[in-house]
Amino acid sequence: MLSGCAYSIQGDAVPGPLPSSSTDPEAPKIPSTRKVADVDPCTLLSKDDLKSLGAPKADPQRQDQRIPQSCQFSMNGGTVVAAIYLPYAETKKKQSLGREVFVEKYSTWLTCTQQGPDMVCTAVVAVQPEKSLLVALALQGASEDKVTATLTPLASAALARLPAA
Repeated sequence: MLSGCAYSIQGDAVPGPLPSSSTDPEAPKIPSTRKVADVDPCTLLSKDDLKSLGAPKADPQRQDQRIPQSCQFSMNGGTVVAAIYLPYAETKKKQSLGREVFVEKYSTWLTCTQQGPDMVCTAVVAVQPEKSLLVALALQGASEDKVTATLTPLASAALARLPAA
């Protein structure tokens, strides 16, 4: 059974936007900029999105003291965190062990680490030059491949709930 609150995100949050240029080959791929202002992170995932993780242990709870603009979903089969997060470029620097993948054609920085009995993976999706969408999943006793396979549709669902800018 997962303890629920024992997750951590590699690196420290640092406020402030980083400039991004569409002509920069290192710039993240953002097919359509998404609005993140005034988004309640607890609305980014539904019970239906999370059904593969079992029944909820509790209602989704804001976790702004841990990560600003974040929400934790505690399920019987794992813990999920969704957040409006740092700029993508900043995340890549802070989570140096990650790799770039794509979710719905959006640049996504995927990082997985073993934290005690839990495999924790984070997908940080570039949605604006100055903000990203973070979806993290902790599963006890799972492999990186299993967590990644479960996390990808969650990141896709959360991205779909962000309105186009």
